[in-house]
Amino acid sequence: MRLKFIKQLILLLLPCLLICLVGCRDDVKEPEYVIKKYSYYGYLNTNSSVTIQFDKNVISEEEMKIKMNNIDKILVDIEKDFSMQKTIFMDGPSLLMQVNANSGKLDENNNLVFTKVNQKFMNMLKTAIEVSELLDGSFDVTVGPLTRLWNISGQVGYDPMFVKIPTAEQVEEAKALVNYKNILIDEENMQVCLPIAGMEIDFGAIAKGYAADCVLEYMKTLPIEVALIDLGGNIYTYGSSPTTSQSVGIRNPFYNNDTTQVYQLMSADIRDISIVTSGTYERYVVKDGVTYHHLLNPKTGYPFDNEMYCVTIIGKSSMFCDAIATGIYGLGLEEGINMINQIDGYSAIFITTDKKVYLTKGLNFVPTEGTDDFTFIYS
Repeated sequence: MRLKFIKQLILLLLPCLLICLVGCRDDVKEPEYVIKKYSYYGYLNTNSSVTIQFDKNVISEEEMKIKMNNIDKILVDIEKDFSMQKTIFMDGPSLLMQVNANSGKLDENNNLVFTKVNQKFMNMLKTAIEVSELLDGSFDVTVGPLTRLWNISGQVGYDPMFVKIPTAEQVEEAKALVNYKNILIDEENMQVCLPIAGMEIDFGAIAKGYAADCVLEYMKTLPIEVALIDLGGNIYTYGSSPTTSQSVGIRNPFYNNDTTQVYQLMSADIRDISIVTSGTYERYVVKDGVTYHHLLNPKTGYPFDNEMYCVTIIGKSSMFCDAIATGIYGLGLEEGINMINQIDGYSAIFITTDKKVYLTKGLNFVPTEGTDDFTFIYS
């Protein structure tokens, strides 16, 4: 009798349940995706942007704008830790500036002065030292005296007659201060010391990659479908879109606005990956017919000279990509390819001055139309 009653009750309630389900479905809104680009100016000595796609039925455009404004604070905090010079966004010297200012200093007991640092600083410094060792000094995080001496980035765009090239004596003096093995680290007490007066750590070849990783972690907390992070050329693609593809291009380093050369050399539809390029075609000066670029060889004190135009590194960590890009560029083509092939999860694209393009580890980049004068070599 009880079972019969339950069956009757179910039959009575079933039409009501169906009506409720149909009514509820009418209230469900179809996704309304929008694409927005947010720009950030001046941080880390570059202009940056983050392009995202999100469903405005999930979060309004105004709410998203407020959340994207938080990226300003992320970038400012990175400057406060890692900038080599004071910027308009800082109230005082950065943590890196304090470490560099104390190089070679002694306290009242004639002991070397150590500078207190935070965990972020310690992590970046340890990574930079590991990369310096991995690349046998073609990347050296203490290259600061040389970058300050040459000041290539500070002279870009200047009239050649005002460009200053350091003397051989000045280069030798600065080079003598460059050696990452001299850094003293007291990890237990979270402090660092540069034992020789004039030594300087330079995070310029790693900080933007670190910033891209930090922005990525923040983006993962937001209700977005995809994000394309561009921190001065340090690219990170994240997520998967139901309506759009994520085509990432490699710039043609030979591109000139006055010619008909294509701007984009090749492209690929890839996601959840970082793409970082080190090249000589943006930051350089010309003096007496000689071109000097900003990628300096810590071992010679002069710009690298290896007939390479640029190297693009592709992998999960933007900081690691950034750090090894300069060093692998410095190794040159053959050694660079051998090195990248030994690093799991990372690939590279090498472009030489004679328009040869070498792609490692099965990369699926497709050449752009109009690039017939390039030779593409897949390993």
